Amino acid sequence: MKISLVGACVAALALCGPVQGADFVNLDFEQAQAPNLPGGGLVFLDWGAGAPGWTHSAGADTGSIFYGTVHVGVTQWFALTSAQSLPNLLLSGRYSFAFNSGFETLPPNSNFVHATLSQTGTVPAGTQSLRLRALGPLAVFLGDQPVPLLSLGGDLYAGDIHAFSGQTHELRLVNLSDDLGHAVAVDDIVFSALPVPELPTLPLFALGLAALAAAGRRRRD
Repeated sequence: MKISLVGACVAALALCGPVQGADFVNLDFEQAQAPNLPGGGLVFLDWGAGAPGWTHSAGADTGSIFYGTVHVGVTQWFALTSAQSLPNLLLSGRYSFAFNSGFETLPPNSNFVHATLSQTGTVPAGTQSLRLRALGPLAVFLGDQPVPLLSLGGDLYAGDIHAFSGQTHELRLVNLSDDLGHAVAVDDIVFSALPVPELPTLPLFALGLAALAAAGRRRRD
């Protein structure tokens, strides 16, 4: 059962007062409908079944969600993870979600795309922070504004979004990697009434932007 992060946040919100008005959905990816895969295999899920409520960056191989394994090509991919599908990227509960940057179509006449996962909704009134589980070179945006993420230990992160409370924006998760082999996995996204704790950690987002800027300089040199 998925209780570690979500259950703790629910308990905390009960103490801090209710957070209402949200219309973001499937933030823990547990609404996915995936078949059993005894002995392995590969299934292509449509987005309504594999990631209800979420949309994605465009590309030749992004119309379906991989379940069981992923392709070994150079285009973007999106995958539902579970104990049967990419278990090393399963962060919590039955399902998490992973996505990998790549080319929009097959090279050479194609652009490299930083894969994104997104949906639009209303940030609940009274929200102080966005909390989530994540692995990999991730950046988070609300609208066009970056949300710096602070490490809470392990795969847990939090970002201050109190200025967005009660507003409707696109929540966008971006894989910052310029390489094909660095997937991002996400899970347990929570709009919390708790503020971001003051921890002596460097923002994950800042690290990601630094890596992205360095890669851009290498390409120009």
